[in-house]
This record gives sequence, C-alpha cells and structure tokens, in this order.
Amino acid sequence: MERRKPFMQNVKVGGPATIFDIKVMLCYLLNSLKKPISAENLLNIMMSEELVNYFEYESAMAELCNNGQVEKFVDDSGEEFYKISSQGAALVVDLESSIAMSLKSRVVEAALKVLAFRQNEKENNVVISDAEGGGYNLSIEVPGTPQPLCKLQLYFPERLQAQMARDGFLTNPTLVYTAILCALTGDMTTLLTALKD
Repeated sequence: MERRKPFMQNVKVGGPATIFDIKVMLCYLLNSLKKPISAENLLNIMMSEELVNYFEYESAMAELCNNGQVEKFVDDSGEEFYKISSQGAALVVDLESSIAMSLKSRVVEAALKVLAFRQNEKENNVVISDAEGGGYNLSIEVPGTPQPLCKLQLYFPERLQAQMARDGFLTNPTLVYTAILCALTGDMTTLLTALKD
C-alpha cells in the first residue's frame, strides 16, 4: 500500500498523514453517510475543515474511483455524485481503526455542517443584490404556510459583509429567526436559552 506523505499546505494539524489515510478517511465518510453525496458537497466538507489539500483530495478520489472503492455517477440534472461501493465499505471495515477518533469526529461534524447549510439554502430564500446608489441588499425570506414567516432586507456597504451575513443566516436560520422574534417581543429568557443551545 502506498504510504507517501501528502502535500500539506492549507491543512490543519491532525489531518490524514498519508495519501492512504486520505483514501481511508474518504471511504469512512462516504460509508457513514449511507447515501450518495454530490461532488461539490464532498469537496466543501474536506475544504471547510482544512482536512486535506485540494490536489491531494482530487488525487485520492481519482484513485478510489479507478480502484472501484468509490462509484461516481451523474444524476438527471447533470450533477456529479459519489457513493461508496461494496469494495469501499469492506475497506472501511478492515481499516477504520487506522483513523484517529478525533479525525473521524472532525470529518463527520464537517459533513453535518455542510449538509445542513445546503439544506438551509434549499429551504430559505436568501439573495444578495446590488443596492440602488451602491452597496448590497441581503434579502431573507423564511418560508411558512400560508405565507412566509419572515421577510427581512438588510443593507451592507461591502459584498463581503453581505456574504458573511448570508452565510451566518444559513448556518443557523432557526437561531436568527428566534432572535428576531425574541428581540421584538422582549422575550430575553428564550433568546438567552437559544443562544446557549
């Protein structure tokens, strides 16, 4: 088995130490998810926690696909997906113990965060647009029945600020919505409880 050291630029301490470890970690994650994941989401998971270098990730995924441990397919919309094969699942059973528990936790937590963010993106209407006279508007709409629960528009002078606010909302829209309601109704007890959780 190949055990060469990966290129570690932009990788946090505690990441996989060899290309072999990267492949085992990727198989572990895909096996843990129990369902296919888009190529974009899988890459975002790896990059969000700086688990691996982009080039090493691409190399490891290509090897896993070529060796039959991971299956790559395209859905009806043209989006690429990955899923673990039976061969890859067997690899996890044999080699999972070679992955540090802290790394397993990091990769699963990163997956949960990215997948929750993507789900929130689908469920909420959050748009950045050019503001009249310069700057940017961030429009947020929380869906509800029979009408939206909340519509909010915020102004930011810089696009980066608007993007950060957008990402902050999509990370935890329930907290933002709860904070707005509590602030408007003066319910500081519920707000403090929500912030602690």
